[in-house]
Amino acid sequence: MATTIWEQYCKEHRVDLDGTLKSRRIRGLERVRINKDKEFERVDEEKEKEKEKEKTDESPAKQRSEVTEATVFFQHITGNDRFVPRSVLVDLESSVIDEVRASSFGALFNANMLVNGKEDAANNYARGHYTVGQSIAPLVMERVRKQVEGSDRCQGFIFNCAVGGGTGSGIESLFM
Repeated sequence: MATTIWEQYCKEHRVDLDGTLKSRRIRGLERVRINKDKEFERVDEEKEKEKEKEKTDESPAKQRSEVTEATVFFQHITGNDRFVPRSVLVDLESSVIDEVRASSFGALFNANMLVNGKEDAANNYARGHYTVGQSIAPLVMERVRKQVEGSDRCQGFIFNCAVGGGTGSGIESLFM
């Protein structure tokens, strides 16, 4: 399920499987920002480019925040000009996360944000919520905390999970 979702996000934001941006402009979408009155306003690309040329002492943090619209779902790693999904993939069974690592999307994800347990919940809510899930919950919350700290303005979370089984229902209810 995770690779299908991130495949769609990559297509929408024009990010290749290796994390490089195909284009600085996202087709069909306009850039917007929040103005001083806390309202959305369109960004005129040409005027922004002129302002950037005029400013010579612009801070690196500001440059990073305006790199692209893709930074909503992807974190821009400036050292190697790569985009990494802002996500934490979790499963109690190791084989599911191992499949993600071995897939064509494996290089896209930050390896530290792929979390798996040592045993599955055997399609049992109680095992996923009370026993096996409890052992992995602190690690998952630590990884989520790191993702939040790495963002400029965290506006919310998107949980993509199956609602059946021990991992889908049990452990996810710990985080909701």
